Amino acid sequence: MKQLGEYKKILPKQITVEVHKTKNGFWAKVKDFPHCYTQAKSFVELITMISDAVYSHLEIPEKL
Repeated sequence: MKQLGEYKKILPKQITVEVHKTKNGFWAKVKDFPHCYTQAKSFVELITMISDAVYSHLEIPEKL
């Protein structure tokens, strides 16, 4: 398994996110990564879900 420092190197300093409001909450597309989408009921929750989507896309383990 990679060390924490190796994962920090692959994390972008900034990402571009396209956010859409729906009748049930929000959904977002991380424009920097293909097929990287997420959704949430509130905007605050969406921020957390975007981070989770990026970590999942980059295959960063949850424990890190």
